Amino acid sequence: MSKQKSATNLLEEENQNNPFAELVQSGNYDYYFERGQIVSGVVVSYERDGVLIDVGAKSEAFVPTKEVADYAVSDPSSVLPVGQNFEFYILRDEAGSGFDGRIVLSFKRVAQARSWSALEAKKTTDEIFEARIQEVVKGGVVVEVNGLRGFIPASHLRVKGGSNNPKLVGEVIPCTILEIDRQQSKLILSQKLAISKLYSGEREKLLKELVAALKKYEEELAENKETAKSVTVKGEVVRITDFGAFVKIADTEIDGLLPLSEISWKRVTHPSEVLEIGDQILAQVLNVVPEQCRISLSLKRLEKDPWEIIQTRIKEGEVITGRVSKTINFGIFVKINFGDPALDDCGFEALLPVDEIPNANEDNASEVIDQFKLEQKIKALVRKIKADERRVTLSLKYTDAEGNIIAPLPEDIANKKEQTETETEKTD
Repeated sequence: MSKQKSATNLLEEENQNNPFAELVQSGNYDYYFERGQIVSGVVVSYERDGVLIDVGAKSEAFVPTKEVADYAVSDPSSVLPVGQNFEFYILRDEAGSGFDGRIVLSFKRVAQARSWSALEAKKTTDEIFEARIQEVVKGGVVVEVNGLRGFIPASHLRVKGGSNNPKLVGEVIPCTILEIDRQQSKLILSQKLAISKLYSGEREKLLKELVAALKKYEEELAENKETAKSVTVKGEVVRITDFGAFVKIADTEIDGLLPLSEISWKRVTHPSEVLEIGDQILAQVLNVVPEQCRISLSLKRLEKDPWEIIQTRIKEGEVITGRVSKTINFGIFVKINFGDPALDDCGFEALLPVDEIPNANEDNASEVIDQFKLEQKIKALVRKIKADERRVTLSLKYTDAEGNIIAPLPEDIANKKEQTETETEKTD
């Protein structure tokens, strides 16, 4: 009886001296702890590998030594003295903890958590802030914002050289938030949108001026006025992609897109074959979409269209000389080079289809094509010219190796050849 009473008295005394134990004993608590929260707690004691904290949970929470500070700590009490109240970041809640079911906390991450909260607020207001580039990686750059790591995709960079420039490390740039997820430690930023917002007034002015200039140019073209002059802008190549180049229009922070197909009349497989970062260029404005802040540019339109030259140099029914430039499964591309300027310098190639090669059929087509070698010289008949498709089709069915016509020409080709010869005689 005395022993039972003694135990009861001891429990009562313990509860009086330890309100936390009394709270747990009574079951009268409704605290809810979740990973990512910041909680307030009192330092209780120290263990070999960490610190015990009273946060009002079923059991004391635990701060691993490595989570006390950003630097190595030999004596946790120098940072977290017993009895004092601090704020902590929840690394693992009770359900996800491997430390005897205790909540695992971090003291050093409180500042980081506050940074996440501040950035979440900036996302809500779409605020612009500064970030420092730490590393250039594939597909973009890694930046630091208030102690947190963020990522800017190459498509959202607005710096010279894009994400291929190692000299960017250390540069401070304006940014806005594209995506933020505290739980996943995910922070995706955009420099391009930030600059677009900063220069919104300048952008609207430029777009308005370009729209008006294009309208005037199109009206004058429709009226066949000799004063019609294309709209051009000067700019600097600031980024190169597989599909084209971005050009910063001079004296602005606004980019225009120079598509791959508008770089040159020649066949270009990648913009880097013609352009480099930092190139100063003059480009023609093709189109402006103010609602999408889109400006389409062209380099090749400022040069004479080589097709105008081709149509004056080549006639259907003529035999021309060329060199094999490429073989494909349905035919052969042929470079034709004569006159001034050279047609192949203008990006012109004619096609010799497999069905226009003697003795070729479905069964032996690949073997017939393989007989032709790159740069091999051939003489072929101009079978058809399609101006609307900018295509010239050749044939070897009607000529010998020397280019002499050895077979009757199709009626349509014969008539055009006769017409061409008649016009030539009249000219002479």
